Amino acid sequence: MEMKEKNFFKKIWTSIRDFEGYEEFAAEKVLKAIKYIVLLTLIFVTVIAISYTYKFYSSVESAKNYVQENIEEITLKERKS
Repeated sequence: MEMKEKNFFKKIWTSIRDFEGYEEFAAEKVLKAIKYIVLLTLIFVTVIAISYTYKFYSSVESAKNYVQENIEEITLKERKS
């Protein structure tokens, strides 16, 4: 039986939806399986990094707005011993 090469996104869809499709994944070479896992991990890490970056940016913006609206002047005085 000759295996038909699937593109990456079809592999993702098959791995999510079709448990019988795991037989095809098991028949692949180890290097292809490692590439698949690495690419899948990179996609998830990128999505998570973008979401955390957005949350951090929102927090910094809200802190900046709070300081600008509620604190009139910030001064530092020289402290002498």
